[in-house]
Amino acid sequence: PTTAPTTGSTGSSVPSSDPVAFVQDYYALLPDNTDAAWQLLGAEARSRSGGEAGYDRFWSEIADVTVRNVRRTGDNTVEGTVVFTRRDGSTSSEPYRFVMGTGPDGRTIMESFSRL
Repeated sequence: PTTAPTTGSTGSSVPSSDPVAFVQDYYALLPDNTDAAWQLLGAEARSRSGGEAGYDRFWSEIADVTVRNVRRTGDNTVEGTVVFTRRDGSTSSEPYRFVMGTGPDGRTIMESFSRL
C-alpha cells in the first residue's frame, strides 16, 4: 500500500517513532532544511553521506525531493522510492532501504540507508 505524502513542516517538530512517517518527515525537510535533517541521521548514515560537508554539497544540487511507495519491511526497516529533481531539471528515481534506530537522546534516527 502507498501512503499519502506529508507536507513540509515549519519549526522544530519531533520526528515520528513510526518508521514510515519518520522517512516521510525526514524528506519533507529537504532540500531546504539540511541542518534539521542532518540531526536525524545516525553515525553510519552520516558517514555514507560524506560527512556534513558532503551532505550539504549533495543537497545544494537538489531542487526538490519526494519519496514514494514508502512501506515498512521490518521492525525498523522501510523501503521506498526517492525521486530527486536536480537544479538543472533532470530527475532520478532510486529505490532505497532505510534502517531506523534510537539516538543517544532516545529519539528515532535514521541509522543507515542503502540503494537497492
